[in-house]
Amino acid sequence: MVDHEKRLNKILHDAWPDIDTHFVLEFRKLFGVVGGYINNKIFCSCGDFGFALKLPAEDVRSLLKEGAQPLKYFPNGHIKKDYAVLTDAMIDEHQLLNHHIKTSINFSTKPKGK
Repeated sequence: MVDHEKRLNKILHDAWPDIDTHFVLEFRKLFGVVGGYINNKIFCSCGDFGFALKLPAEDVRSLLKEGAQPLKYFPNGHIKKDYAVLTDAMIDEHQLLNHHIKTSINFSTKPKGK
């Protein structure tokens, strides 16, 4: 069985090695997956589906056009519209992934209505 927390931690630190100096990063289990949280706000998740980031709609649409997949926690569940499941190639592009992680954190932690 894959340790989703270890995988999520590795993905984040490979793309942004000093993320811990900028934020208190927490991992929490939910729906059989692991979510990444900053300031009590979820910004990413990792499970059998892969690695997903919460992003603005425009970024999600762009990533879906590039091969990312929509996120569904359950096969018959609804699509989480604010998320894109990144391909392995996207995850391996650390500089671009770093940009997407920062965008995700900014989007996820901004106050509602801003």
